Amino acid sequence: MTSVEAVTPSLCVCSLFAGGTEAASLANARASIEEPGIARFDVLQDLATPATFVLVELFRTADAPAPHKATAHYGATWCRR
Repeated sequence: MTSVEAVTPSLCVCSLFAGGTEAASLANARASIEEPGIARFDVLQDLATPATFVLVELFRTADAPAPHKATAHYGATWCRR
């Protein structure tokens, strides 16, 4: 049996930012899936509440989230000021 580390953050944003959040999340997912430690990365959007998102990140090991958070695309998506 293969073991994975699952991370499922939920995002609730102002409806004015839903489109930008969707685009940024999808770009991050496309780049993330190219990382060796990522097994799967899905972006889900609530159809009833379009400003609500759930990210489903499956990492190959428990140590894989750390290098993922150090990537340029992670920082560009989630670490803006």
